[in-house]
Order: sequence, then C-alpha cells, then structure tokens
Amino acid sequence: MMKLTFKKSFLLFLAICLTSCATTYHEFNFSGGYQSAKLAEDSYVVRFNGNGYTSFDLATQFTMRHCAEITLEQGKRYFVKALNPGPYKAKFITTSSANKFPTPQLIFMILDSKSDSPNVFDAVRVIDETNNSAKGILSPEAQKYYNILIENETHQGKES
Repeated sequence: MMKLTFKKSFLLFLAICLTSCATTYHEFNFSGGYQSAKLAEDSYVVRFNGNGYTSFDLATQFTMRHCAEITLEQGKRYFVKALNPGPYKAKFITTSSANKFPTPQLIFMILDSKSDSPNVFDAVRVIDETNNSAKGILSPEAQKYYNILIENETHQGKES
C-alpha cells in the first residue's frame, strides 16, 4: 500500500483545487485568463481562455470586463465592438487544450464620447454588471477612473 507523505498529499490537494474550478478573472497564466494586445492607437484585441469548468457565458463576461478595464485605464468611458476588424497581428499564448475550452475574443475601439451605435458599450456599466463574477477585481488605474466617473454621476444627480 502506498503511503502518502504530507508533501504529496498537499500537492494532490492543490492540483484538485486548481483543476476543479472555473477560471477566475485574472491575467493569463497556466490556468487560463485574459490576454490583450494593442492593435492601433485606440484599438485592442482581448481574449479570455477558460477551462473545462468555465461556461462560454462567463468567459464572454470576462472578455467584456477586460475591454471595459482597458477603456477605463485609458481615461475613457465608451468602447465599440469592431464589426469588420480586418486582418490584425496579435500573438497570444495558447495552451494545448485551447480548442476544447471557451476562448471568446473581441476586437474593440475606445471612443472619445458616447455614440448611438448598438455596438457601443459603457465601461462603467460593464464593470458593474460583471463585478460579482469577477469578485470585484479591477486594475488600480481602471478603479481610479471608475471612481471619478461614479463620483461625477453622484454630483450631477444631486444638482438636478
């Protein structure tokens, strides 16, 4: 009979924990996560790699959240999905199981102001809508601009 040492037991426990959960919102590593690349001045591509426990819906939420996060980091509030992005060059790290798990990808452009286009998203609203599933994770730069926008909305509401 094989005797498990503490170290082997711990490593087995850690392996089970890491492989039995949906991928969380984080930068890409061995367990998946988001990746992004700047294509032009205000254009980016974002990809989220999930695992076998990550639904396509959750992976899509995290893809949208990272688009919103990049938009806020650039001091802007709105972004638009590219309808016909054309060719682009972005190198992403892939895992051997990338074809088996959800990997939504989105090319978007940051806007200077709100537009009436149906493909325009409000970064603040996207962050609010995905906050629970992302456990509130947001970069310090994005969080700073998000807070400024929320504070401005609060002051405008009081003045009306």
